[in-house]
Amino acid sequence: MTAKTNRQKPAEAAIAVPIVRYDGSEYTLQNEERLQVCIDRSLIIDNGLTFDLQNRLLIPESLYDIWFGRAREAQRCKAEKHRWKVYSEHIPLFWHHREQILSDPKLFFTETPLRVYGFGEICLGILVKAWIDYPNTFYKPCPKCKGRSLVFSFSGSPMSGMSSHSVHCLDCGTVTSGISGGEFGAFRAAIRYIIQANPVSGYSSTLSLNDIVTRLDPCNKDFIF
Repeated sequence: MTAKTNRQKPAEAAIAVPIVRYDGSEYTLQNEERLQVCIDRSLIIDNGLTFDLQNRLLIPESLYDIWFGRAREAQRCKAEKHRWKVYSEHIPLFWHHREQILSDPKLFFTETPLRVYGFGEICLGILVKAWIDYPNTFYKPCPKCKGRSLVFSFSGSPMSGMSSHSVHCLDCGTVTSGISGGEFGAFRAAIRYIIQANPVSGYSSTLSLNDIVTRLDPCNKDFIF
């Protein structure tokens, strides 16, 4: 018989993370991405964590991934929420400058947060063409003033065709979300036809929606970081 050997499990690599603040009970850590997490002193004791000579906290990789993974996701959600805010509140601006958007590839191919099943994120020019080319689908009466409103977001089921959409009124400025209907097929078909006529593969824009708003409306400082 062969004697069993007890092999010790290799120690998990640790990542040294600087401490940017300590208030006596809670540590604030900041990694190379400038993401910050607040850790209670009890978590450091419970996990047996130590500090290096530069007073950085040594965190095992698995724990680091959990703590900073949450911070990274929170940052992504915050950025996406801001992106939707810029997008939804500036629909009239995009409509007013529709010809400029259609004629400038950098503006045309700027991505919006609108995602359509089967096509991914829709660029600004495709949305503008939907407003122009398919008014019966992308123009709706405003639920508040019955004026002209533009559909800027929609979702639904390709199987049932049921949909939910959001509009921004060009007349009174009201933004209305969660309007139910059975138009998902019509919305998606319009986007498909426009994309087929205006292929977007191979094109990209380095501009963000913040850049677009600043370029189209230089006096607007509300959405500049």
